[in-house]
Amino acid sequence: MQPKAGEAPRVYQSSIASTTNASGVTNVGNATQTIVPNRKLWQEPVETNDIIKVK
Repeated sequence: MQPKAGEAPRVYQSSIASTTNASGVTNVGNATQTIVPNRKLWQEPVETNDIIKVK
């Protein structure tokens, strides 16, 4: 997504933490969560077909 011309929208990002459940299974985080509070300030998203590989 790209901001609309003349706009400077606010974006919040945070790292996703790893978790371990009660039985000891661990899920690896190591990703970024991005929150866009006001979608009206952005152009329509375009699918990229990018594949994100997890290490």
